[in-house]
Amino acid sequence: MPVLSVMAGCGSWDSGRIAKYGIAISSFYFLVWPRIQERIEYSLLKLGHEMQTKKGLEMMREVKSELFSHLEALPRNEKGELVILELGISYGANLKFYPSGSRLIASDIHSIGVQEITEKCEKQGLVLSEYVEAPAEDLNRIADNSVSAVVTTHVTCSMAQMDTALREINRVLMPGGKYYFLEHTREREGYTLRHIAQLGFFLPLKVLMYCNCRLDQAQVIKKHFDNVDIKHTVLPNKEGSLLIFALGPHVYGNATKE
Repeated sequence: MPVLSVMAGCGSWDSGRIAKYGIAISSFYFLVWPRIQERIEYSLLKLGHEMQTKKGLEMMREVKSELFSHLEALPRNEKGELVILELGISYGANLKFYPSGSRLIASDIHSIGVQEITEKCEKQGLVLSEYVEAPAEDLNRIADNSVSAVVTTHVTCSMAQMDTALREINRVLMPGGKYYFLEHTREREGYTLRHIAQLGFFLPLKVLMYCNCRLDQAQVIKKHFDNVDIKHTVLPNKEGSLLIFALGPHVYGNATKE
């Protein structure tokens, strides 16, 4: 009997301890880890920009200059303002490509970069209308048919529900407005060396910064927009960077709301 009592007591003690650890781990995972991920994502995006080769940066500037070259021609609000909504704006790498005087609605799942965005807007002559801290799938603070352009660059891989996000993008765009995108994508040509490198990179990226690189961006976008212009490119990598080699394939273009 004493032995059974001790065993029962140990079992009860172990269960209680496990329950406490379970609560602690769950609290960390759901409450603390997302905040850490946000910091990691913000830092890695800036680091990734700094790690790009000179040729890669030049090509990215050329692609973005081409991508945003027709912003001025888009429909405007009743005040005659060009209204740009950028989702996943992070540290504001695209602001230099927006026409001076544009009204910007900045959005991200966190507000880590809000001060940097504010300063860059002042420097670029942009009007920061508001900073919306929300996922792309939930833009309820932004009115229907109120935005000239929606922009995402390296963001769709982090969308939990891309279809929902694209419905929201379509909803907030004015008729004739455009959704501009520039996204890294998976290797398209079967099981190649680049495909293997991507497998090695994307798993830690998914854990650290929500990244779930897709191959089907074009197909998903075409489900929600009738008029879609999509191009493919690969970042140059003469220096032999494994990171650029893995993340080099990109899709970019625009989709127009009819």
